Amino acid sequence: MELIAHMLATIETIVFLHIIMRVSMHKNKSRLSVAWVILICADIYYTYASDRMLGLVLGNICGNTLGVVLLLDEDISDGIIKKIFAAVYVRFLHIPIAFLLFVLKKASGLAIEENVEKTIWATIGILIICFAGRLMEKKILLTSYIKQISKEYYCISAVFGLAVGFIFYYIKEVCKDVDTKIQWLLWLVILIIGIFVYLFGFGFAVAMLRGRLYKSESEAKDKYLRLSKSYYEELSDNIKEVRRMKHDMNAHINAIGSFVMSENMESAKKYFAEIKTHYDMRKLKIIDVGNIFVSAILTEEWQHLDESENIIIDCEGTLPEKLQVSDFVLCTIFSNLVANSIEACKMLKSSKRVIKIRLKEYDNNLAVIFENPVEWEVDADNLGMHTSKSDAGNHGYGLYNVRNVVEHCNGEIHAEVTEDKFKISIFIPGKPDF
Repeated sequence: MELIAHMLATIETIVFLHIIMRVSMHKNKSRLSVAWVILICADIYYTYASDRMLGLVLGNICGNTLGVVLLLDEDISDGIIKKIFAAVYVRFLHIPIAFLLFVLKKASGLAIEENVEKTIWATIGILIICFAGRLMEKKILLTSYIKQISKEYYCISAVFGLAVGFIFYYIKEVCKDVDTKIQWLLWLVILIIGIFVYLFGFGFAVAMLRGRLYKSESEAKDKYLRLSKSYYEELSDNIKEVRRMKHDMNAHINAIGSFVMSENMESAKKYFAEIKTHYDMRKLKIIDVGNIFVSAILTEEWQHLDESENIIIDCEGTLPEKLQVSDFVLCTIFSNLVANSIEACKMLKSSKRVIKIRLKEYDNNLAVIFENPVEWEVDADNLGMHTSKSDAGNHGYGLYNVRNVVEHCNGEIHAEVTEDKFKISIFIPGKPDF
């Protein structure tokens, strides 16, 4: 029974990590198999070790942590911190369960073995976690917040939780040697501590996330002002440049035409090259989609491209000047997607470097499609699920933030690879305009 209790506690921690903390499991089957073997061996050693302290250290702490970290699709340091946090916080689920068992034992006079109690704790804990996970599936905003929680929060909360956990087990041991009234008082203290820890942890997480979101939104607004100013300045310069070119264009056309008519192609080419060096051709590269902020983002990225890279941005569609989607969301989506597409095009060996952008707004709904060529395998199903830069063609970089803001807006994001094209589609529903 002790081994079963330990194994259920391990499963409870893993379920908490995956369902509540939204940590992805690793996709490598061999690694998962090794992880489960290590976890089983660690629990067996912890249960049957002759030296209980050695079994605790090598089995329950080192072996169990190693096995859980191998299961997770996380960096080693992040995996260890999140595992410790899960192992600590999942124990607080046991406090009300243990209290109910205490009441049951006192009311009925039943004597329940300690390992049986632990088995009941873990079993009920797993059921509670699964039920909470089902409820969380409908709360897209909540799951988006959880995915953004930093490891610093997990680290601080784990240390605080460990301290409270020691208090819980200490009081539980003290309860065995005192009278009933004192036992009730001590259990009341445990319950208050458990509730306080959960409320403190939740409040701390919300405060940190709101702070990060406020900082991100402030940065987005700063970028909006900078881009808007830059866009209007560029637009003014472009108009002046076009006027200069238009003033002299007839003369230039006549000059090139005379060279062509006399079949002096070398002079025509030389004259055309002089025109390109005399005028700033980059001033003619402007993308106008109707919305100033989106136009500024796309124009800035395009104008900073080197002509030798031969990257073309083919943008179709228009957006209204005022969108229900915030500037922060627009900035996150367009700046990341266009940067990823450009980075991918730079890696192409072929000269077909065309980025297609399609935009549509209807009934307050926003639809965005980005498409660019690829010459490598892309795992479209897992893009944007983590912040690793190891994804093929760097497509995964930045998509994590894009996916978060899209889900935050109750939208949908879909990535697919067809033949030699990578396409990502985004749909964000708008609020009804009554």
